Amino acid sequence: NATDNGFINAHNWLFTARGIPVIYQGSEIGFMRGTSEHQGNRNYFGQDNIDAAPAHPIYQKLRNIANVRKTTPALQRGLQVNLAFEGHSAAFYRILQHEDINQIALVLLNKGSEPKAFTIDQFMQQGEWVEQLSGDTQTVDSQAQLSTTVEANGVEVWVLNDQIKHPALLNTVVSQMARQ
Repeated sequence: NATDNGFINAHNWLFTARGIPVIYQGSEIGFMRGTSEHQGNRNYFGQDNIDAAPAHPIYQKLRNIANVRKTTPALQRGLQVNLAFEGHSAAFYRILQHEDINQIALVLLNKGSEPKAFTIDQFMQQGEWVEQLSGDTQTVDSQAQLSTTVEANGVEVWVLNDQIKHPALLNTVVSQMARQ
C-alpha cells in the first residue's frame, strides 16, 4: 500500500542494486495499490491508464532510472560494494571491469522526506565523475571525496569510466570475486 514516493524509492533500489529489476504492469502509476498479488495488480490495466501513465510522477521517475540502468553497464552487470545503509539512505558502488569496459558507479539513495547530504570518501578514486541523471560533474582530486545532496525520495548515480586504481577498493573487489 505504498505512496507514490514508496513506488519511486522501490524502483530506484531495484534499478541500481544487483539483480534484474522486475516490476508489475501498472507499477508505473501505482495501479491497484494496496491489494494483494492476485486481487488487483493483475487486473485489466486498460488503454486509459496506458495513455495517462507518461504524466504520472512514478512513471517519470521510473523512466529516468530505467534509462540510467540501460546506459550504465556497471548497473547492469557490476559487482556491488556496500558502503553505508543507514536509516533512509544508502551508498554503494557498482563496479564493472571486463574486457573494454572499466566503470565505477557510485549509487546514492535517499528514501527520506528531506534532502540528504552525502560525503563519500571510502574507496573514492580520483577522476572526473559524472552524475547520470543531471549530467553534473565533479572532479575528485587528492582530497578523494565526493560531496552532494540527494533530493527527498531521490537517487544519484555518479560514474567514473576508469580502471580501479584505489588499492583498498581493488582488494575488496578481488576478495568479493574470490567468494563467488
